Amino acid sequence: MIKFLNENAGAFSVLFTFVVMGATVVYAVLTWFLVRETKKLRKVETDPNISIYLEPQEQWISLMDLVIQNNGRGAAYDVRFEISPDFECREGEHLSSNPFMQHVRYLAPGQKLKLFLASAVEVLPRATGKAFTMTASYRSATGQAFKEEFNLDFEHFRGMVTVAKSPLYKIADLLEKIQREWDHIASGFRRIKVEVWDQADLEKEREEYEKQREEFLKEQQRKADPRH
Repeated sequence: MIKFLNENAGAFSVLFTFVVMGATVVYAVLTWFLVRETKKLRKVETDPNISIYLEPQEQWISLMDLVIQNNGRGAAYDVRFEISPDFECREGEHLSSNPFMQHVRYLAPGQKLKLFLASAVEVLPRATGKAFTMTASYRSATGQAFKEEFNLDFEHFRGMVTVAKSPLYKIADLLEKIQREWDHIASGFRRIKVEVWDQADLEKEREEYEKQREEFLKEQQRKADPRH
């Protein structure tokens, strides 16, 4: 065995060299992948991610809000909007004329901005003008530019809108009414009707009960007597 190793020492040396080279290449590739993924994670940690959508109000779900939210972990700077076609919120009033739609300098991570847009009860009967596209342009803290489009359509909420209040607000109104009634009682504005009995009333009530009980027993005995 030793003789065989000695005779083939050169071959084993070359083989070992190739194994080391292969391990080095694999290590280099893994390191490259690790560096790339680290850069992606760092980018995710610093990039903003703006979303725009329609949302019914909690109190009156037929009233629609326009919501602009930064879902990213990085701040969004110099946010600008383009609206096509321009949406008519109310008669003669368009969304693009709202100063809020002109420019937002800074949108923090997780920050949400809400703007009352229109009533779905008024918009849905329209023949046209129920859908529009908003384009948001902004940049990250590192200066990287972003641009995204969002299609907004009131038709998505057909059948969901109602003029009724949210059940949560109905419960809140009832609790508020109970609180007002209790405040009136506590302040003496309204008094609770209370019947107070003294010892004489209790004795009188007991005597009435004993009298009725005796009469009941006599009546039962009379019915049980076969002579009657």
